[in-house]
Amino acid sequence: MHIIATEQVSSDCMKVETDGAPVFFMRTVYLSTLAVERIHAGEELDEEAALDLLDASLAFAAEKKALDYLARREHSRKELERKLLQKGMQKAAVFRALDYLEARRFLSDERFAESWLRTHTLTKAQGRSRLLSELLSRGVSREIAGEALDAFFAEHDADALCERAVEKALRVGKRDEKLVQSLLQSGFTYRQIKQALSAWESKNCGEMLINRLTCLSADRSVNLHFLVRT
Repeated sequence: MHIIATEQVSSDCMKVETDGAPVFFMRTVYLSTLAVERIHAGEELDEEAALDLLDASLAFAAEKKALDYLARREHSRKELERKLLQKGMQKAAVFRALDYLEARRFLSDERFAESWLRTHTLTKAQGRSRLLSELLSRGVSREIAGEALDAFFAEHDADALCERAVEKALRVGKRDEKLVQSLLQSGFTYRQIKQALSAWESKNCGEMLINRLTCLSADRSVNLHFLVRT
């Protein structure tokens, strides 16, 4: 490969024109074996050096696409990895680009988890265990997810979220066992559910009667008795 021309696009980004090949844009930090000093007009690159230049260009392309996604909203590393691979980008290039973005804090699972919790709970009232599960499914580590949840619930009332969930479930006609199971699946505890139902009764003075609900936990049967007076 013969280099025809180069242009310094920024402090660590270069545009490289070669004979018989498209123009390369690459970040010098992605080079593994090729010395930056060799990248100049007139330089002849052997196969190893040419492949290194190509790999750096692929990593830079993955970086730019990742930044496009991040400009729209925060993403977890796992989300970006999946999206970039679905675009047909090479796995090694994707990993190098994401490593670069993480090191410079353009990409942050901590920041993603905090942002996701804020926006998600605006429309969906869910308890801690369900929110944890959702974050884990998006590739956030258990440690980072736990810290984000601690910070979130330091500012937001878990019981108030449960009350919101109760009101929504009742509006769509859920009653008795279906009501409680729905709330449990949403990540709320038995205590939170009982308290939220009592709060709903106090605020609404409705005509709902729940005589007896039998809820099975993972290791034992739990009988819950809720009585709402009309």
